[in-house]
Amino acid sequence: MTPDNNSGCGSERTEMAQDCLECDWYIGSEQATTVYTSNELVYGSGVITCNPGENGDIRLLFLCNETLVTSLRVANGQSTMFTIVGIDQVQILGRAEGSGHFLFYPRYSPL
Repeated sequence: MTPDNNSGCGSERTEMAQDCLECDWYIGSEQATTVYTSNELVYGSGVITCNPGENGDIRLLFLCNETLVTSLRVANGQSTMFTIVGIDQVQILGRAEGSGHFLFYPRYSPL
């Protein structure tokens, strides 16, 4: 794609790499489970599903250098889509046992 000269964008394109992480997850009571970690800051989009059951809500935690950037609450039996910038780790935390599915498309600068 050629940049539009009227858009204010320069003519140089920055190539970005994209991967896909897809996994089922399980957490124990009051236990955080890391589902993604990177050695560099990334941004990306994804979706998390919390299987219906007696497990209650979960929290999806986005971290940067072990510091919480933001979190999302996912209700029991629901799915949530997200886009996040400047993280290096994603964790899932619940107050009871739970399970579901996680899909994440991180983007980062290639070496």
